[in-house]
Amino acid sequence: MNDSPEATVNGLFLGALNAQWPLNAAPYGLAASGFDGPNDEGASNIEVVRFRSLEDIRSNLSGTQYLIKPLLERDTVTVLYGDSDTYKSFLAIDIGLSVAHGVDFAGFRVHQGAVFYVCGEGQGGIGRRVEAWHIARKVHEHDAPFFVSELPAALMDDGNACALAQGIGFRIADLGRDDPALIVIDTLSQNFGDGDESKNADVSTFLSNINVHLRARYRCAVIIIHHVGHGDKDRERGAYAIRGNADARILVQRRKEPMTVEMTCRKMKDGPSFDPLWFRGRIVVLPDLFDSEGEPQTSLVLERVEGGTKDDNLSRQQWHLYDLIKDCLQSKEAQLPSACQDAPNPPTQGQLGCPKDKLREYVLAQGGLSGSGKPDTERQAFKRGLDELQHTGRIVIHKDWIWLPDNQDKAGQDADVRSGLALDGPDGPDNPL
Repeated sequence: MNDSPEATVNGLFLGALNAQWPLNAAPYGLAASGFDGPNDEGASNIEVVRFRSLEDIRSNLSGTQYLIKPLLERDTVTVLYGDSDTYKSFLAIDIGLSVAHGVDFAGFRVHQGAVFYVCGEGQGGIGRRVEAWHIARKVHEHDAPFFVSELPAALMDDGNACALAQGIGFRIADLGRDDPALIVIDTLSQNFGDGDESKNADVSTFLSNINVHLRARYRCAVIIIHHVGHGDKDRERGAYAIRGNADARILVQRRKEPMTVEMTCRKMKDGPSFDPLWFRGRIVVLPDLFDSEGEPQTSLVLERVEGGTKDDNLSRQQWHLYDLIKDCLQSKEAQLPSACQDAPNPPTQGQLGCPKDKLREYVLAQGGLSGSGKPDTERQAFKRGLDELQHTGRIVIHKDWIWLPDNQDKAGQDADVRSGLALDGPDGPDNPL
């Protein structure tokens, strides 16, 4: 067996050919080479990976590139997730149409560009939502570069992801425009394909195909709309890879006020996280449009409103600690809390908790909270985070034990794993009257 570097590289290239990878890999950051495989006469056009030097990297620095500052960065994959009927799709359509028309979104400046909306559910209602947006925003142009797919895309499959990228490329070429600014995948489950979103390997393949064929090819922003778990309403449904591999995570939650939702940043790649935003739904009557029974058609748009309380506005570090606590409570560190039945909110029978010192070790093993690497700074960040999470009722601390309150998801009882994955219906009503 030949283990030389040349043979190893040749084998990789031949394997790529056998897997029918596209020969033109220039959009993925690969550059042409005169490689000739030892046993393949047609391999002279294979692309090879090139590396940038330190001098080149330092000479071509650039600041964070936003599509909508501070909400959405270019060249990133963002997961926009929430429970059913939290208006996630309405938010995504609002963002997409704002980018396509180059108008502000929720008071934030937008960089105009082409938008492609991959619609996996609710195709019948998206036209009404788009029309309601134009009426509410008083935007009358009909030629903005906003495009909606006719079918979902099974993006677990590399060939399907490549075909979607090519379809976008053909439309862009027809228009004589630059690359798209934004691609929306609505929803993850409807565009997943033949796989299991509770398995890290399948989710990693799905995200890899999106990164390679869409984000990296076009250097655009990608938004994936997703649902929360059936037990834990603060985190994405399915495998951890959804959270771990996304560049940004934005949670949408219903609030007590009628038709009101809150959009909270849970992770941001390069820039700082943004403060929570509140939106309230407004019903829009669509003129001269009736259903089959002659009733007037309506839809809904979201308008930004003031809202929120200081107690509920956790910092980025505190949200991260909250996620780590829930992860820890599903790890080998979780135990049955001892001598805690006298707590004001005692653990239920069989509920797992974690000793505070074990949690601190777990957090440090995951990289800590402050990013400083300084023990004193980490200790202070850990204490402040626990205090705030306890103050807002998200965790219970008693006798140096930590567990989740009874109204939140219990470790070891994840409904996604226990009951399988159910598909939720379309995200919000088109006729909310």
